[in-house]
Amino acid sequence: MCLLSDAVLRLRHKDRKDELIVDFFVPRRCLYRMGEYGRYEFTHEVLGKDESFFNGRPVPRDRRISVICRDLPKAFVEAQERAKEIAAHSAAAKRDGEATQNAELA
Repeated sequence: MCLLSDAVLRLRHKDRKDELIVDFFVPRRCLYRMGEYGRYEFTHEVLGKDESFFNGRPVPRDRRISVICRDLPKAFVEAQERAKEIAAHSAAAKRDGEATQNAELA
């Protein structure tokens, strides 16, 4: 969410920084979402006062507040799920071991 001031958001491809560049006009009080390809394959920057032009016209800049919400990266979520599986497997193995030990003691 972009508050208080219009801005120009620039996306640059992470591997082809000088070739794939896209500018977006981001009006104040707007909400935008960067998904899969745009989020992970491009870097993003908000242009400063001296660089803020869109379609050849200057975009006046003032104080800007932005609110950002992000999903956890897929690799992190997958690692968390794997850790839960390992913990569950370890707990089950421990229970089985304790049951076997108790049976041997009886």
